[in-house]
Amino acid sequence: MVTSEVLAFDFGGTKARCALVSRDGRLGPTRAQRRPPSADGPRWLARMLDEGRGLLAEAGPGAPRAVGVSFGGPVDDEGRVSSMHVAGWEKVDLRRSMREAFGLPCLVDNDANLGALGEQRFGAGRDTAHLAYFTVSTGVGGGVVLQGKVHHGAHGIAGEFGHIPFRPFDLAAPECACGKRGCVESLASGRAIAREGRRALAAVGRPAPDDLTAEQVFAAAGRDETWALGVRDRAVEALAHAVASVLCVLDLPVVVIGGGVAQAGELLLGPLRGRVEDALPEVLRGRSQVRQAALGDFSSLLGAAALAMED
Repeated sequence: MVTSEVLAFDFGGTKARCALVSRDGRLGPTRAQRRPPSADGPRWLARMLDEGRGLLAEAGPGAPRAVGVSFGGPVDDEGRVSSMHVAGWEKVDLRRSMREAFGLPCLVDNDANLGALGEQRFGAGRDTAHLAYFTVSTGVGGGVVLQGKVHHGAHGIAGEFGHIPFRPFDLAAPECACGKRGCVESLASGRAIAREGRRALAAVGRPAPDDLTAEQVFAAAGRDETWALGVRDRAVEALAHAVASVLCVLDLPVVVIGGGVAQAGELLLGPLRGRVEDALPEVLRGRSQVRQAALGDFSSLLGAAALAMED
């Protein structure tokens, strides 16, 4: 039986989860919901607060001592949040709502930062106090942990690895969601890999389905299909530039790669490690490891738990 230390929440763009978590990161009872299309931030929060109350009732005696929340969007110093995907969150004082609902202290941070903390505390980086975490999915984001704590930077936006410039002055480079050209996200995200896969298929005269995914591109690369290997290698080059840049600045022992694209495993990580080493100066070569995330889809939820344990 898991002894519950904290109650953790993870709010994404389309689904949310809450769980009771032990001090050593073991998940206890867990509940999840997909957001109904009609539910704005306040309505969805109300539903998840009910789920949290249900978990506590289910667990019985031995209430958790704190609440941690991972949120898929910007989080300010006061724990207020906003979302590009779900309306109404800006009307909510998320930290205060959690405190009032459960009568417990609460800490809130964004999902990429807590993905980094989760992997450092319970996952691929648990043997080090310092790491960078890249989440490579629809976009590219990340977080930095130094001395076992999330590093937020002077303006609270450290870890925006997807916006490291790779081809910023190339007018032929794809435009990024941020409005610039040639950012790592525009070249190495799941969306970018799918886009380049369609172009590569069209260039060799093969059908290029609109719903092609990065997963399918990597599957084709695993079959040594030339068009897919080219797409994979170009994405790896951009991602390796970002990883090497972070290592040059922070001199970290570990970089963890997570997110949906990282599920490609060694088809991504093998060439990525080689290109990172090629990009690094001699003094840094062989000093850092690039690892696949160990917690999968639970990095941020367990990071929220780790954050609550700090309170």
